Amino acid sequence: MLYDQELLARYLKKYEGAEVMLTLRKHDPDKSMAQRGYYFAAIVRDAAEHFGWEPEDMHDYLKEECNKKELVNSKTGEIYTVAGSTVPLKKMDMMAFIDRSIRRLAEMGYVVHTPEEYFAAISYKGTEIVA
Repeated sequence: MLYDQELLARYLKKYEGAEVMLTLRKHDPDKSMAQRGYYFAAIVRDAAEHFGWEPEDMHDYLKEECNKKELVNSKTGEIYTVAGSTVPLKKMDMMAFIDRSIRRLAEMGYVVHTPEEYFAAISYKGTEIVA
């Protein structure tokens, strides 16, 4: 079993004295549909709209800025940096990529809504997220 006992103890301390239910389940390393939905809707689509870009261009930009991949020319040793694909990213890597994307957009002056804000807003038909 792999977990951080100190982190778990700190987390549970917040609920000291309260009745809680703890659910354990097998870790799924693959990124979730919720992660993909949040990334493509709340980050890519909304940021693209804010900057007047196409969503595909925003996705390409974020891959280039926040998911860099190095390629080495085996003949010369020269290193090239390219945009890495998000397809092979596992859950934790996708989470880190999303975090880097949010930080990059913040540097550009755009504040991304949190997953809680985004999912709460889409839970109610007709609800609009307001900054």
